[in-house]
Amino acid sequence: MRPWQTGFSLVVLLTLLLASAGRVAAQIQIAPPEVASYTYGEEIVFRAIANTPTPVGGASLVIQLPGSTEPRTLAATITPLANQQSELTATFNPAGQELPVFSTLNFHFEITTPAGQVAVGPSGQFQYVDNRFDWQTLPGERAQVHWYRGEDSLAQAAGQAAARAPLRMTEILDLHLPEPVDIYVYADTETLQSVLAQSGHSWVAGRAEPEKGVILVALPPGPDQQILAEQRIPHELMHIALYLTLGEDYYNVPAWLNEGLASTAELYPNPEYPLLVKTAYQDTGVLSFSTLCPRFPSDASTALLAYAQSTSFVRFILERYGKAGMQALVQAYASGQDCEQGTQVALGVPLSELEQIWRDETFGERLSDESQSSDFTPWLVVILATLAVPLVLGWVILRKKPSNGTERAQL
Repeated sequence: MRPWQTGFSLVVLLTLLLASAGRVAAQIQIAPPEVASYTYGEEIVFRAIANTPTPVGGASLVIQLPGSTEPRTLAATITPLANQQSELTATFNPAGQELPVFSTLNFHFEITTPAGQVAVGPSGQFQYVDNRFDWQTLPGERAQVHWYRGEDSLAQAAGQAAARAPLRMTEILDLHLPEPVDIYVYADTETLQSVLAQSGHSWVAGRAEPEKGVILVALPPGPDQQILAEQRIPHELMHIALYLTLGEDYYNVPAWLNEGLASTAELYPNPEYPLLVKTAYQDTGVLSFSTLCPRFPSDASTALLAYAQSTSFVRFILERYGKAGMQALVQAYASGQDCEQGTQVALGVPLSELEQIWRDETFGERLSDESQSSDFTPWLVVILATLAVPLVLGWVILRKKPSNGTERAQL
């Protein structure tokens, strides 16, 4: 056989093999996937049925986690069934994945042929719900309240707080109000914090997922339950409304402004915040707002001070510049202004100077300096009076004493 004939035969053979592999991959059909079983915080078992008329090389599950740019690939088990079908299963452990509760996972199965061809199955979605509890639901115009422990009055209190919050929120800013949102009420703070710990928020008593329109909040039973509902639910609703108003620009807003606005929207303001700020100023000093631009401190005590300070600062800005000034400030930051210059663009004063004005009005810093300077005034008067007496006496004596020329004239 001539060389050109040998080469031509190889090309033909390779083409036939590729076509055969393509036909094999095309013969593999994967049904829509599903979640076979699932235990919150422990494991999720994904499953799909595939038509596999020929032997396959392997299978995998591809998961797209929220907030991640790269998909996660897990090995899948292939179990042969009757009629040239196979069951595909894969187990995913959500622990330690920073996977927020009630987030949505997108996933699909893939099968690889012995020749390396890949058959991709259809996509499925799964909502990562906390299924440890038997949730009850109370529908409402502004919110659907879900709870698992307590009387119906608990859900009614949460729904009323959600219904009253928009009036307060629109006094602060012009907002796109969310309707409705899903509010999940946990019976104790510890259970909620165990849920939030998976997404890196292990000490808060409430959390909003603005993109999903979901609020998680702890409302323990007791005499303060109504007050807590009027604090925590409007706080989280403000985050969602701000996100709906700004879109992705929401994430440009500094943490002190975002949280300060949310705290200011509370129907029952935290009465401990002013004392906390005053005590911190007297003891260790307050936090600089420039450090509260990207995020709040991770430890609970310092973060609590950050909330208290931000609430005081936002209220100061509202009182000084009004709703229009606050509106301009939020828009300046949403447009991408940095933390120092955002206040300069919106209010005509940089953040560091605005903070000093707040300190002057809140703690009387410059007034205190002036008072300390004025404390020297009585002493200055005493010193001048003491020096004035001998000076005056000396002047009088000199006036009475005749000069030598006068004495000679008299003689």
